[in-house]
Order: sequence, then C-alpha cells, then structure tokens
Amino acid sequence: MTDYDNEYYFIRMDDNRESLPYLRPDTNTNERRFRNKAPAMGSSPLIFTNALKDDFRKAGAKAEIADILFESSNFVVRDHIRAKILEHEIPGMFLHPAVYIDDEDEWHEDYWFVGFSSRFDCWDRENSTYSSPPLQIGANEFYDMYTYSLNSKLLDATPLEDRLMFQMGGTQDAMIVCHKSLARVFRGGGQSGALLQLVSDY
Repeated sequence: MTDYDNEYYFIRMDDNRESLPYLRPDTNTNERRFRNKAPAMGSSPLIFTNALKDDFRKAGAKAEIADILFESSNFVVRDHIRAKILEHEIPGMFLHPAVYIDDEDEWHEDYWFVGFSSRFDCWDRENSTYSSPPLQIGANEFYDMYTYSLNSKLLDATPLEDRLMFQMGGTQDAMIVCHKSLARVFRGGGQSGALLQLVSDY
C-alpha cells in the first residue's frame, strides 16, 4: 500500500517569517468571485494589498516581498513558478494575472493567482480526525480538521497526473496540496514564502 500521507504536502504560508504580508483583495477583485471561478481570459488582473499594513507600521516593521504570497489558503506566485506549474496539466486549476501593491504603493505586476474551479475531496473519514457536525452550505459539508489521512483507495484509482496538485475538498480550510514531485517548485530553497507540510505532519 502506498503511503500517500508522506507523498503529499500542504502548501501553507511560512509562519516563521513574521514580516510576510497577508493579502487582501481590493473591492473590485473581491466582487469577482475569483477564488473558485476562473476570471475571463484577458480580463483585468486581480489586485491585492497587505492586510497587515497598519500593524507593520505600528511595529516599525517592513513587509517582505516573496515569490509566493498568501490570501488565506489561496496564493499568488511569481512568473518563474507559474512557468514550472505550466509544465504540467493540472485538472481544474486556473492562473490569472495578479498585482500586489506593497506598503509603499509600489506595484508588483509579476504575480499570478493560483485557483481551482473544483476541489478534490480525498481525505479518509475513518483515519482523519475532525469536528462534527460539519458546516453545511447548501448540499455541501465542510469539516474543521484536526489531523489528515488521505484516502488510499481513491488515490490509487486516480492517475498521478490528475492528482499532482489540487485544492482539498470537504474541509473548511480548503488548503492546496501538491505531490512530492512538485515540492521543489514551491520550496524555493526555503525562501519562497511558502511552507510545505507533509500531510502526515499536520
């Protein structure tokens, strides 16, 4: 049996770097439902600022600019990471131009928002731990997770190219997950702004 929990990583904000900004969409971007619906091709970029700008200024701190910046479980990546992602055909994924306006009002226009139009619910209900009852939205259930274990039978039945990278379904945090073969793309030598956490270590 394949030990999938040690083959997949959650792509998370690197909490060890306290000077990383936390993205906030501007009003127009927020109205575009950009998180789970691909914006129209050729439409304007998604615009983000630093939600922690005032906190940083009060503390006399300056926000870092990293290759990966996070907005909750979603994130934007710089051009060179996008190019690496595009070497693979990731089902349900879309990439849309994004701009980060830093605390000095400088525009960084070399980012791309990484989004998914669908989620892959592949966690094991028997071997994961979570709160119950779940959050109910329409016909969908979203659980607050404590620990994860992946569903081996489902992953065995899914070709690797269809599960190289996905957004976890059935959970409230909806983190983006990548296979170990893509881990180096997001690690960036430990300086990318992202922290890769094995599913087994969550």
